[in-house]
Amino acid sequence: KPRKPQNKMAEHLLQPTAEGCLRAAEAGAEEGNVTDPSTTMKRTTKRKSRPAAKLQVSTRASDGFMIAKSLATYPQKLVVQPDKVDRTRALTVFALGYGGGIVSGDDLQLDITISPGSLCWVTTLGTTKVYKAVRGRGASRYVVNADVRSGGLLALVPHPTVCFRNAWYEQATHVTLSDPTTASLLVVDWYNAGRITRSEHWDLDSFKTTLTIDAEQCGGEGGRGGCCGGARTQSGKE
Repeated sequence: KPRKPQNKMAEHLLQPTAEGCLRAAEAGAEEGNVTDPSTTMKRTTKRKSRPAAKLQVSTRASDGFMIAKSLATYPQKLVVQPDKVDRTRALTVFALGYGGGIVSGDDLQLDITISPGSLCWVTTLGTTKVYKAVRGRGASRYVVNADVRSGGLLALVPHPTVCFRNAWYEQATHVTLSDPTTASLLVVDWYNAGRITRSEHWDLDSFKTTLTIDAEQCGGEGGRGGCCGGARTQSGKE
């Protein structure tokens, strides 16, 4: 015999309809199990940017090993492999995402700080997939801010970006070299025509990518061994 629902919330969940789910949430709120559904709906109807994922790579003074501190919230995830390395090689960090890609309306950000003398390689496990735009959600956005300090190295080498048919995507990468005479940077910003095997050839609706590199002044007098005097380089594709 089928079990009898133990409470109102369980009873409504047996109804596989939108009305049944809403009634289950209302019943759960009355019983103190979940929040008020009307309050939840108000929070989700307005688009808000999610908290930025943060990555900080530093070198321990005690033993010279490089370690990483990371913080990420859904749908972003940062995986550091291995946990620590010496200066003979760079620390590897995988920037991942739940759900298989970037969906319509996503507003994501990654902040990277490379402390003095630290080396880091940031990559992905596969192509960055951008799904089609949904009316009312706006463009999908992904912003990367990086600060590379004296003697540091950042290699930002993700796999190519793949925009599916009718995708609307904007991405921006902003890197600051606090000491351009000693800080090093390698950036790859690349993309392809879409899912070629499904006959997609630039069938996206909109795509914009911007790369900005700031080299701050380090106070030198110029010339051999001096400062470059500060520079700003920007490139974009739309």
